[in-house]
Amino acid sequence: MSPAATSTLKKMLKKDLQELVHQLEADAKRKDQELAATKSQLDKYQQSFEQSENILQMTQDLSDSQVSELQAHMRAQEFKAQALAAELRVEHRACYGKEQAVFFPDCHDFTTMRLIKNMAGASTSEREAQIAECQAQNEYLTAQMAQCLEENSRLMSENDTLNKGVSVEMMTEFTARVNVPEVIPDDFDEVALLHAAPEADSIPPVTVDYSQAQYFSRLFDLEEVIEIKDTIRSRSPSACGWDRTSYDLFLALPNDLFLGFFNRCLETRAAPRLWLVAVLIGILKPEKDGLDPADYRSIDWIGILPVKNVHTAT
Repeated sequence: MSPAATSTLKKMLKKDLQELVHQLEADAKRKDQELAATKSQLDKYQQSFEQSENILQMTQDLSDSQVSELQAHMRAQEFKAQALAAELRVEHRACYGKEQAVFFPDCHDFTTMRLIKNMAGASTSEREAQIAECQAQNEYLTAQMAQCLEENSRLMSENDTLNKGVSVEMMTEFTARVNVPEVIPDDFDEVALLHAAPEADSIPPVTVDYSQAQYFSRLFDLEEVIEIKDTIRSRSPSACGWDRTSYDLFLALPNDLFLGFFNRCLETRAAPRLWLVAVLIGILKPEKDGLDPADYRSIDWIGILPVKNVHTAT
């Protein structure tokens, strides 16, 4: 390579590096702002939880008619939540041509239902105050769902902005990489696939754990949650996945709350929808000009919590 070409290449690389640094700085600033907003939201949830705990201590019982009134109000709030979820699915389908599964945290068992079950002998004024507080809790939950809807809309808008810079050729290349091929490649063992498919279909949804120590059916304990957090503290910061959960937010939450939540996922064999969504991006390979889709390496960002759960379980 001639000296002139080498000099030109160095200038181009220097310019690209400077742009990359500026972009990383802007991303870091934006994530700091998002983290501050998330911590503020966490404080609101903590205040709501403390209010519920205080109410539990002062209330004891409700009459059948009052229980029915509360349950009817809860059902009304659930219908509102379902309407919000339906609206979000329609919006996502309009943007991307397909529906996006929606997960909203179910706070009823955590607050209202516990309040109903633990009240006995309360006075009329205390019962009226309790009903008002339960209604406020449900209204608070509805407000959180509305914020969740707004946040999802913002994220979809960001993705649309990013996708405007992707050519049709690149989008076709990336889509082919992350989906099952429509035609089985010649080097693929088609006979093995035909044998494996019915065997996989025969596996029941719930299987029996025959391991000697019940490795695949035991619940988490508090020590394992602490171990997960210790592992996170020892590592460098990581980008948030679609669930928008950062290391700092995860470390700030109480261990006992996570323990109950993790075990609930195991008991119900389910997980929040946001844990099942990966953010796919393309990273330019070294010494590539970026004009060819093959110049990019595809990577995915998934939520912090499922990654740490899998690492601990294995």
